[in-house]
Order: sequence, then C-alpha cells, then structure tokens
Amino acid sequence: MKDEREAQIAQEEELTREMARLRAKEMQDGKLRQQIRETSYEIRELEAKLKAGYMNKERAAQLAEKEARRQEEKVQTNLEKNRLK
Repeated sequence: MKDEREAQIAQEEELTREMARLRAKEMQDGKLRQQIRETSYEIRELEAKLKAGYMNKERAAQLAEKEARRQEEKVQTNLEKNRLK
C-alpha cells in the first residue's frame, strides 16, 4: 500500500515536471516567433498588407451598408410620394 502511494506520488511529480517543461517550451517558442515577427521585414510587410486588407474590407462593407440604407430610404420616399398622389 505504501509502495503504491509512493509510486503514485512519484508519477504525479514526474507529470508536474513534464507539464512545467512543456509550458517553458511553449513560452520559449512564443518568444522566438515574436522575435522573428519583429525582426523579419517580410513578415512585418505582409502583416501590414493584411491589416490594410482587413481595413479595406471593413470600409467596403460599411459603404455597402450605407448605400443599402440610402436605397431603402429612396424606396420609402417613392412609396410615400405614390401614396400621396
């Protein structure tokens, strides 16, 4: 019974060490990726283009929505004019 408990404790400790090692590796990998992003001209340029593309897409969606509202108002105005005739 005591041996089983000691084995379980040893296994839990090993698992804890392995999890800590994996977390440290993830942090190290994250820092490396961040450093690459910050120092790579090509990646920074692509990120800027991607950001500009998203902004243009959003702007186009806003313009389309504005135009749709304008058209809807125009239709409503025409309907009101026709009712008054």
